[in-house]
Amino acid sequence: KKSIKKFTNYKLLILKQGLKPFVCPFKDCDKSFNEKGNLKTHVRIHTGEKPFVCTHPGCGVSFKALGHLKDHQKRHSNVKPFSCQICGNTFIRKSTLKIHLNVHGESGKKIIR
Repeated sequence: KKSIKKFTNYKLLILKQGLKPFVCPFKDCDKSFNEKGNLKTHVRIHTGEKPFVCTHPGCGVSFKALGHLKDHQKRHSNVKPFSCQICGNTFIRKSTLKIHLNVHGESGKKIIR
């Protein structure tokens, strides 16, 4: 339990101080990250690795990040949980809805899920 507390304190320290101790090992790339997992995902840009594959019949599209695969899979099911309160348009991602709200001159405040 002590090591978990120590890890949590270390992670909080990194976030509070804005540290990015995980540095991309590829030459001519100056990217760094505050979490090891983010570095791992970034490295796939250099390697071309796409380990997350869509299992929907006839699809087979692959992705560098699990989150991207999950967003993609929503397209197959047509699940769009984020609705614009102004015009009723629906979106797969909350961030896309926030961008859409600019069309109406609104900030991201009117989000319904």
